[in-house]
Amino acid sequence: MIDERMMASTAGRFCAAGATIANVSLGLSVLALAVLLFGNARGFGAWLWGLVAALGGAGAWYRFRLVFDAGVFADIASIDDRAIVARLAAFDSTLQVLAGRPREASATRTLPDRVRGARRLVARVASITVAQASIALLAAFAR
Repeated sequence: MIDERMMASTAGRFCAAGATIANVSLGLSVLALAVLLFGNARGFGAWLWGLVAALGGAGAWYRFRLVFDAGVFADIASIDDRAIVARLAAFDSTLQVLAGRPREASATRTLPDRVRGARRLVARVASITVAQASIALLAAFAR
């Protein structure tokens, strides 16, 4: 049997680590904006720096999601094991109301489904950050 509290706690820590990766994405975006505003980037190089900055928008969204999910997983980890399923259903219902959707629009996701979703978020923000770093390196040498 899976210890759901431990799973939630670990997933929360994983999300927090992913948010740290997103901070690197933010730093690369700030660097790109500084080069565009104060540097001498022209032509293809300027376009590449613009792409680095634009990718930072997606990185910022994923950072928001990861920080939010880390808090949700911390809340789940503090719940008694017997109440987790009911609390997840209440959480999903609340999110649907906040999003303006009817309550019966989707079924409650299980904790393992939520952990898989968090792993996908971390993979996406890591991919964006690697892409930004690669493009920034290319842009630094572009003429």
